[in-house]
Amino acid sequence: MFNDNGETGLHLLTWGSVALANLTASRNGWSGWGLGAEIDNMHLSGSKSVTLTGSNGFDANHSYGLQIQSSGAISASNLTASRSSTGGGPFSAMPARPLPRR
Repeated sequence: MFNDNGETGLHLLTWGSVALANLTASRNGWSGWGLGAEIDNMHLSGSKSVTLTGSNGFDANHSYGLQIQSSGAISASNLTASRSSTGGGPFSAMPARPLPRR
């Protein structure tokens, strides 16, 4: 559970696939900005998926309830998102983009 945080409840940035179950992120962003949960695995080479199973709820967050950016497939079951100021959330599945070389 990722509830009642001043900013984003869960910010997950990874180079791998993501598999989460029974995720709850509610009432986040009371400091004036924040999402319920943000999942991002786009910054890699290759296609990696994001999967949410079980019962997943995102309620009353300041911004989006759930935001997912992935280079692979996005799959979610039993998803509930309500009463967040900008909506349930955007999901983006795009081709991977490599990290810039320094």
